Amino acid sequence: MEARGFASSSTLEEWHTSLLVWGLSTLALAALARYKWLKLRTAESSPTIGSRLSKASGVLLSVGIVLTFFSATSPLIADKLKPKEPVWPAEAPASSAKMALSIPSMDCASCARWVNVYLGQQRGVEKAELSIPKFQAIVWYDPSKTSETNLLADMRKHGLEAQKAP
Repeated sequence: MEARGFASSSTLEEWHTSLLVWGLSTLALAALARYKWLKLRTAESSPTIGSRLSKASGVLLSVGIVLTFFSATSPLIADKLKPKEPVWPAEAPASSAKMALSIPSMDCASCARWVNVYLGQQRGVEKAELSIPKFQAIVWYDPSKTSETNLLADMRKHGLEAQKAP
């Protein structure tokens, strides 16, 4: 299954630049606050203002470091979260049962990739061939591990409107 929410690779890719900008901006604010604190400290002005600026610069520095680190590592995280495409064998085992599925929602390469990854994670599925123009998937499965009804029910449960093709 693909990761959802903020952990999904597309979300991380979208927010990568924003997180980097926010992190670097926060680090700049922390440096400015530290500079002002040092200037106040040397001017011997109010100790209350100086201690508040010192705490603020420490917090800003921490937040800036975290945001910058997260944005720098987010491409690595996103890459790890991307589901791996299954490697199907050239020939399905002789004991496999074959089922043709009609999947009307599989109308683009991204949808077909998701269906392919999904089928590769299903228990008992040994091979799958997908056809985007025909909105169809041919699935070979081990009848001792799963059944047609189980596969169809699982696919519907995960948002794939699949039905047995004629």
